[in-house]
Amino acid sequence: MIGSVGAGKSSFYNTMDTIFRGRITQRACSGSSEQSITTGYIPYKLRVESGGSCKFLFCDTPCLEESTGWDAEECGYLLDGNFPNYYQFDKKSPLTPKAEDSDEVPARDNRIHCVVFVLDATTLDVVSSQVVEKMKNFQHLMNQREIPQLIVLTKIDKLCKDVQKDISFAYKSWVVEEHVEKASQLLGLRRSNVLPVKNYEEETRLDTNINILTLLAVSKILDSAEDYMYNLLDRQEFERLKVREK
Repeated sequence: MIGSVGAGKSSFYNTMDTIFRGRITQRACSGSSEQSITTGYIPYKLRVESGGSCKFLFCDTPCLEESTGWDAEECGYLLDGNFPNYYQFDKKSPLTPKAEDSDEVPARDNRIHCVVFVLDATTLDVVSSQVVEKMKNFQHLMNQREIPQLIVLTKIDKLCKDVQKDISFAYKSWVVEEHVEKASQLLGLRRSNVLPVKNYEEETRLDTNINILTLLAVSKILDSAEDYMYNLLDRQEFERLKVREK
């Protein structure tokens, strides 16, 4: 998950965790701050009420900022699985990837299979050009690796009174539709890859309509990751065929 300060990356994970565990949770640190609250590369499992966990991870990252934060080089290391879990970003002692140091190749399950850009629907018109440029530089690396990209569009309840009163109105609101189009154009992704959601914030109990939007987003993310993995399998099969032909 990648996003700018205040976009709601950590809150999006907390919303997913809340749904799967059946109560309001706050495992990921979130809140209001001028700088990123998340400072490391943090993998989270989604756990269910029984205590078990789903067989996939959502990984939080520090927010993108204009003049600070992580850069495209670090993004490349992360995409290839070179970052250890819970790695703390530190410009004074940058990480040296294993692939350059040794013959050890990162395990396939450590690589990133899908990238989710988390954007605040209320600030799309004022996202700084520097942050957008960083995102596009990251996208270039993702496209080279054929990694699917999606946008989770948060805070849609703040766009219009109808959605604020009833979040199930999200896909009927022309205002939300307009902002989905803006987000799509901002990063050059298909509109079907822009997923409007509302994170749990002041709520004390679960809301079915919030859950539905979130689960639709999770389903799309997992479908995209699965498509990427099938492409990996195809590449492996073609490589084996080449070896046999030789």
